[in-house]
Amino acid sequence: MKYDIGTPQALNIDAFGFPGERTFRIFLECSGSSISLWLEKQQLFELAMAISRILEVVKDNQTVGISLEENLEPIDKIPVEVEFTVGRLSLAHNPASNLFIIEAYNISDNVDDEANITFHISKSKLQDISTEAFKICASGRPICSLCGEPMDLELHICSEPDGIIQI
Repeated sequence: MKYDIGTPQALNIDAFGFPGERTFRIFLECSGSSISLWLEKQQLFELAMAISRILEVVKDNQTVGISLEENLEPIDKIPVEVEFTVGRLSLAHNPASNLFIIEAYNISDNVDDEANITFHISKSKLQDISTEAFKICASGRPICSLCGEPMDLELHICSEPDGIIQI
């Protein structure tokens, strides 16, 4: 299945669960359909980093053609509910419309089960996504200053042999 949903009517980034056991989701609503893209914390963090980098490169004066407020219509008929685990994300900028394009691909060993969701968003919404993603990623478990790994809430043993502190 391949869907280009155009400009989503709603886009949220969510985290569910307790630190160390959280799952992350990009939730989209478009034309009566809801799309849940499940991803790992590292994927969410890398998306936020990629957004920050692309926003530094793209200048405000590159707007030509389509207004930022214009909604692009979905190309394909979308089921009421779509849900999959993201295997790969891509981010691009369309200078003609000055919209940003995010593509999410699922994890699948079977070519017939491959899924691809594409959506378009404005620069301001992309900045909001980046800010929210960084905030969600930072609200997880604290990082150990000795080994750089996330610390469990109850007990932490450093993965580096010289990072273990005996009391």
